[in-house]
Amino acid sequence: MVPAGFAVFSLDGDKKPRAYSRRKRHTKTKLGCLTCRAKRVKCDEARPQCARCLRNTRVCVYSGNAISSKLSVLDSVTVIPFPANEQLLAHLHGYWVDVLGLPRTDLVLSMFQASPLVRHAMLALAASHLRHVSPLSTQHRVMEHVQIATALSEYQHHLNIPPADLGRRGADALLTAGVLLSMLAFTLPACETGTGNGEEESPYSSWVFSHRPDRLGWFSLQSGLRHLLVHRATHLDETLRFLTQVFLGVEVDRASFSGAAERGEFIVPELWTRFFGLDHDGGEDNVYRVMVGVLLQLKGHLAAGSNVLNAFQFVAKVQGRFCALVYERDPRAMWMLGYWLGIMWAYPAWWCTQRVRRDYRAILMWLEVSRPEGRDWDDMLGELRSVVDEKPPAHA
Repeated sequence: MVPAGFAVFSLDGDKKPRAYSRRKRHTKTKLGCLTCRAKRVKCDEARPQCARCLRNTRVCVYSGNAISSKLSVLDSVTVIPFPANEQLLAHLHGYWVDVLGLPRTDLVLSMFQASPLVRHAMLALAASHLRHVSPLSTQHRVMEHVQIATALSEYQHHLNIPPADLGRRGADALLTAGVLLSMLAFTLPACETGTGNGEEESPYSSWVFSHRPDRLGWFSLQSGLRHLLVHRATHLDETLRFLTQVFLGVEVDRASFSGAAERGEFIVPELWTRFFGLDHDGGEDNVYRVMVGVLLQLKGHLAAGSNVLNAFQFVAKVQGRFCALVYERDPRAMWMLGYWLGIMWAYPAWWCTQRVRRDYRAILMWLEVSRPEGRDWDDMLGELRSVVDEKPPAHA
């Protein structure tokens, strides 16, 4: 006789119903990886990567003792509710260089702890990186959306503070966050990316072929770096020393960092001089003049190991007039932006690879059809193609 209790229903009348066996009580462990805990599945706790995460090609990070005492400042900050907060903090610790691309110094860690603006910007990048490596995870997409909204709201709040009220530390935090959010703006949003199967994004999904009025929102945020630097023009040497200390780990003075582009110590090819009208179009007022110098300086030097500050020298020189020309799809402005993207092709950072390759190809395709006729244009298209063809393969 079957004892009282639950029975499993059976359609087989010849067999007796089997007794329901309750699960044995077990003690839950808190040592599993954060990914398995978030999904409420069993983790074998293998280090550095558990078997389940390895099998499903997910990011595997651990909390608790896995977070070093040096980063205890990260643990002590509560930004968003558990488990997202814990997962992002652990991910930021475990993949610091991959996510941020900057040295883990006491200066940076103290800024993370003291400045909500810098903290939210870093966590937004961590959330975006999680979505980048696990594109099918709905949880990671939601975390990214929340963190980006929070970071941009904090950024807008600080931009509205008068410089006199912001103070030196506030201005330093604003500049740091500006660079970090420029990196974030470079990432392709989830709606423009594939499923992570290794296929590159179609050039036809680029803003180049779009008519949306907000199609250049990502680039407008990039060019905002110029306004922040102009705001600090009276303290520019000190500002650059601070930024290089944060993003390079060492102080570099203005002359060493800006190099030949700012001093005018570069030779512009005759073809470029004609193409951009540097010999007659407005003299020093020519919108392309300084940017041509930056491109010539960066060409061939932005390779593996280069820092984000080098990559953003171009956008730091972008003026509103140039943004307007790109928005109107002026062929010369499109060529210049495409050439910079071609230089960025060699920069091995997760946040820029997808956009750089997609938009570079899109601009090249657009110019091949829409450019004006002429020998100079034929030659400049050849230069645009060669900026990628001449490069060694970028590191992963």
